[in-house]
Amino acid sequence: MEEVINIKKTQLSPKVLLNKKNKNFILYGKSGVENAEDFYNPIINWFENYFNNPNEKTEIYLYLEYLNSSSSVQIGKLLNIISNYQDNLHITINWLYDSDDELMKETGKEFQYMYDLKFNFIEKDEDAEYFNF
Repeated sequence: MEEVINIKKTQLSPKVLLNKKNKNFILYGKSGVENAEDFYNPIINWFENYFNNPNEKTEIYLYLEYLNSSSSVQIGKLLNIISNYQDNLHITINWLYDSDDELMKETGKEFQYMYDLKFNFIEKDEDAEYFNF
């Protein structure tokens, strides 16, 4: 298993930090990548491998300012994998959204419903620190 995935944020792709040792599981930014499957496959594979030997607790932070349709499909694949393990593990999904972004809040609620996951919905405070990277 690849120990760490650390992808820099661009205008069209989110910051991704997956680090089992430091307990960082973060996707942060816009996801408008042209070939979302190529972008998200390593992330999905990383989580599939991670769940073979997960931490005692897994806290995932998703702050997606924008999702194009192909990225949304890939996030759905990722959430589906997570949902397969939620009964046996302590998994928390924190869905962050901007206070004026009702659409992204609703997108999180749809994902929560579709994959039968429990989300913590967090209205993002500009001054708060959610990520340690």
